[in-house]
Amino acid sequence: MPTSITPASRRLGIAIAALALLLALLPANAPRAGTQASPTIDPGSGLAARQFVWLLDRVNTGDGDISPQDVEEHFTARFVQAVGADGIVAQVREAATAYAPLTIVEVIQETDDLVHVQARARDGRQVVIAVSIEHSDEKIAGFIFQPGEADLPFASPGASPAPSPAASPSASPQAG
Repeated sequence: MPTSITPASRRLGIAIAALALLLALLPANAPRAGTQASPTIDPGSGLAARQFVWLLDRVNTGDGDISPQDVEEHFTARFVQAVGADGIVAQVREAATAYAPLTIVEVIQETDDLVHVQARARDGRQVVIAVSIEHSDEKIAGFIFQPGEADLPFASPGASPAPSPAASPSASPQAG
């Protein structure tokens, strides 16, 4: 029996694929800083760092509650269109429920457009967090909270990334 994909499932699949691509494009030789575990490790002072800090603060409140106004003020229209405001709110709440509070262990990469860190969840699990922004409007264009170690090899921008289970169509929620 064929399965159908709902519009919500399609948006979630697109968001997962975009975020997997974001992580795949991070350079393997990204500069490393802040190698000691501490809640006071600074993710930087660039444009992306400001949005990263805002998002991490929302997650670390424990409930991950963000309003429709927060979505409009902090996320690009393209990201909202792809994922949906409710999808963004759900992802932030899921990260809060699963991990909060998070402590930054290491800043893997920090530029004006991207912050990529290794963090530790309340239960000690390692979590990779990446937040990218659209430089033109300084809003979040993508984010991910992914369990695991950040020292996994990432493909360089010119390389063909390895398939990711999170980005595969069979891993996307489907209606039956």
